[in-house]
Order: sequence, then structure tokens, then C-alpha cells
Amino acid sequence: MRSKSPTIQSSGVWLLWAVIGLEISLGLIYLWGIVVRGKAYPLFNMDGQMTIPSLIQGLQLLIIGLIALSLLLFQLHTSLPPSRLFCGAIAVDTSIRTKAPL
Repeated sequence: MRSKSPTIQSSGVWLLWAVIGLEISLGLIYLWGIVVRGKAYPLFNMDGQMTIPSLIQGLQLLIIGLIALSLLLFQLHTSLPPSRLFCGAIAVDTSIRTKAPL
């Protein structure tokens, strides 16, 4: 969905780059801890619970759910059907999560 406001478009692009930068920096901190100490820093361990990466992942899933819920409640849908690429991505994701063959 495209917004007509240039302010919303520019802040959306800025937010996207900020989230990508955050993910890259978390990965670099994790790798730096492995290289320097031989094990990950406790707060940045990608395998642990209650660490910064797991909390950010939970926040991202919450935001995705809130967006889907708001689209459902306010009925902001389009007359266009979903693209084949989107349907294929959902099928592959579901297949991976359930470990079922395509």
C-alpha cells in the first residue's frame, strides 16, 4: 500500500533502514563475542532466552500481529488478489515450519 504523504514515505524508509541496521549490529556483536571470547556475550546470545535478540524478535512478531489485526478490524483490504510470489512464500514458510514436503 502506497501512502501519498512524502513525510510518511520518508519516515518509513528511514525506519526500515534503522531496523536493518539494528539487526546487522546485533549479528556483529554476537560474532565479535564469539571471535574475541570464544563464546557469545550473555545479553547478545542468539540461542538464549530473555536476551536482547529474543526480545527484539518478540517485539517484531507483536508488531506484525498488530498490523494484521488492525487490517482485519478496520477492513483495509484491496480488491487485488495476493501475488503468486506472496502465496509461494507463505507455502514455503508453512512447509518449513511444519516440516512437510511441498
